[in-house]
Amino acid sequence: MRAIDFFGMSGKVDVIVPWAAGNWDGIYQGEQTDVKRDGFGDPRIRLSFNFIGAPAYSGSFDTSKTNKTVAGASLQIITPFGENFTDKLINLGSNRWTFRSQAGVAHALGKWILEAYGGLWLFTANNNFWGGSRLRQRPFFTLKVHLIYTLTASGSWIAFGAGYGIGGRAIVNDLERDTRISSLRLGLVYALPLTAGHTIKLGLTSGRRFEKGPDFDALAVSYQYHWGGI
Repeated sequence: MRAIDFFGMSGKVDVIVPWAAGNWDGIYQGEQTDVKRDGFGDPRIRLSFNFIGAPAYSGSFDTSKTNKTVAGASLQIITPFGENFTDKLINLGSNRWTFRSQAGVAHALGKWILEAYGGLWLFTANNNFWGGSRLRQRPFFTLKVHLIYTLTASGSWIAFGAGYGIGGRAIVNDLERDTRISSLRLGLVYALPLTAGHTIKLGLTSGRRFEKGPDFDALAVSYQYHWGGI
């Protein structure tokens, strides 16, 4: 992650190269089956910037002068370079480009911060999908809200989030499938700064579907490092 001055406003650029491992089991053509995957997923590049309430700073700045309301946007590009086998249905990579845009607003009240976001996912075609098929996907829309509470002066915080997504119906070889996603996700995150620029995060996520989409519970531990200063 790198903080930047984006035309006088604060922004950042981050690059993510995910690695994942998992086990899947289910019934395929009447028979119980399972599969394991581990490897790299699709790398992601994201530009985030604020356009209201968060000017860029050089060096130290007075936090008492920061605005209570901030609005911003981001664009993330997910590249098709993750592990993908065209003869397998379950893969860690998607073999297509994905463009994820998002805009949101945050408002601070003392140690509390309330955030709301709206997002849009756009997908290019996967022309070498499972068995040589062609996969396309309709746009996917998201809405998220977060409630964040600062715990200590050192910067540790805890957050609760809820998100809803709808859309993303798949089209395989020009045949539209009954795969429209409609699902809810709930999450809880705790962040603990270690030293300047180093942070450990612990996250719990639960997903529940209304139409299509996964039902899941997940635990994630992540390490974040940032350098430089704006």
